Amino acid sequence: MLVARPDGTDRTRWTSINACLPPAVAFDGQEVVTSEGLGTAPGPRGPGQLHPVQQEMAAPVRLSLGVRGARVP
Repeated sequence: MLVARPDGTDRTRWTSINACLPPAVAFDGQEVVTSEGLGTAPGPRGPGQLHPVQQEMAAPVRLSLGVRGARVP
C-alpha cells in the first residue's frame, strides 16, 4: 500500500507501507493507494489491463526448494 504524505514543500512524498501493520486510523487525512486501486486510474493501459505492480503480484510464486540463498528471477 502507498501513503501520500506532504513533505513540507509543494510536493507529495509517497511511502510504501505493509498494510498489515498499522491500524487504518493511522492514515486519517492522508491519501492511501492499494494495489487494487492502481488499475482503476485512466491511462495508456486501457480498461481491463493490470498495472505492472498488479501483474507482478499476480504472477505465480517461483520457489527454489533445497537451495540455500537462491534468488528468484
